[in-house]
Amino acid sequence: MTDSGGTHPANREMGDVGHGHRSISFIVAVNDWDEARQNLLDSPIRKREGHEWMLVDNVGNQAYDSISKLYFDAAEAAKHELLCFVHQDVFLPEAWESDLVKQLDELERSDPDWAVIGAVGVSPNENGAMERHLVGNWRDPRCDVRTNPLPKRVQSLDELWLGIRKSSGLRFDPSLPGFHCYGMDVALQARAVGLSCYAVDARVWHKRRDGAGNEIRRAEQSPKILRRSDPDFLEERASSIEYVSRKWARYRPFQSTSWSWT
Repeated sequence: MTDSGGTHPANREMGDVGHGHRSISFIVAVNDWDEARQNLLDSPIRKREGHEWMLVDNVGNQAYDSISKLYFDAAEAAKHELLCFVHQDVFLPEAWESDLVKQLDELERSDPDWAVIGAVGVSPNENGAMERHLVGNWRDPRCDVRTNPLPKRVQSLDELWLGIRKSSGLRFDPSLPGFHCYGMDVALQARAVGLSCYAVDARVWHKRRDGAGNEIRRAEQSPKILRRSDPDFLEERASSIEYVSRKWARYRPFQSTSWSWT
């Protein structure tokens, strides 16, 4: 695990960040350091003391061929109770930390045993309907959305950012192949033990800039979005989908932010 480009040890500052704040272990899989520097590592919270940054150098998938396994290993080594698994192409604005603390304070008054939180979720199905109704507060090249009220219970969360209480015992499945569907899997783990997931009002900006520093205003300006139609991408995603489908067959139908299991 490295702090930049695979050359420096991870930042493990453990000090408290002050009254009313939460010390966070940020866990990030990095396969493009330029993209990470233009987005997540440019976030204001990166400069604040008291948080742990676990940046796992996975350029070319040389360290891990499963993000669930990467997250599992990092979570076991993390020091703080609040674990935030964040994509390298997510920017956390100035107010993100204070907004998150306020949302957690509110959430823990009603559900102190919450399981997973994130920026974007899918509302629970009603009467078995498989409609994808997204809730949360986020911006990306395809939308700019804030829904009310938040926090709101959801059946699954987008993987751009996921928060988990380490003491909950929830862990990403190290046997899940590839780099997809782990958000759906951990939400179903929570469901299986009677815990809930929530979208919270802590705004994030997904895919703010490309690796060269150019702002991404439209989906077609993002190389990663364009690659989603490549055969290799689709084949890899299919293996993750099939694994989750077999593992959680008893709960079908269920819905992630990008896929429906019927």
